[in-house]
Order: sequence, then C-alpha cells, then structure tokens
Amino acid sequence: MANRIFDVRRQRGFTTIALFSFVALYVPIAVLVVFSFNAGRAFPNGAVFRWTGIARRWAMCG
Repeated sequence: MANRIFDVRRQRGFTTIALFSFVALYVPIAVLVVFSFNAGRAFPNGAVFRWTGIARRWAMCG
C-alpha cells in the first residue's frame, strides 16, 4: 500500500473555503473597529454609514 498522509490543504476547494471563512469572520470586525472611531452620532439623518471624521473620545481614559 502507498504510504499517503491525509492533508486537508490538498483537498479541492480548501483555499476558496478558507479565504471565504476568513473574510466572513474578520471583515465585520474590521468594519466595527473602523466605524467605532467615527465622530458622528448614531444614525445621523437616517444615514447609517456616514463618515463624519475621526474621534478618539470614547477611547480616552480619565
């Protein structure tokens, strides 16, 4: 018998599924981090994604 070792990285479609998984997991986190520095108030004039500038107000200690 051939001495083969199972390697999940050699399975068809592994790279595509892995990339999609990382994007699906980390892009929403990155969006939250970026918009947490938005200087605007929540839902200004009904626009959820309006960027009004950078603010570090919430991150300041004391």
